Amino acid sequence: MLLIPLVENAFKHGDFIINHHAFAHFTLKIIDNSIHFSGSNSYDPYELEKDEQSGIGLDNIRRRIALAYPKSAHLHTEENPETGQFDFQLILPSISKIKAS
Repeated sequence: MLLIPLVENAFKHGDFIINHHAFAHFTLKIIDNSIHFSGSNSYDPYELEKDEQSGIGLDNIRRRIALAYPKSAHLHTEENPETGQFDFQLILPSISKIKAS
């Protein structure tokens, strides 16, 4: 359930209608029994906010991560208005580490 809002954000804030070179890329890997989910998407940095609640989705994801995986998960996001690209990386601990807690 943590991954879905990250994918939704790429399409909600992406610039697919106005940019013929728009993109959204996602990668899901298991590395050392940890889940690594990363992605990047293009967006229009000049477009006004889609709604009044812009940014709340990422804050909610961070809260969910903090509740479910205190101190053991990591979400990094980076927005580059110069290139019109948003990137994220989410690392979740392994199932075996969660069960041992």
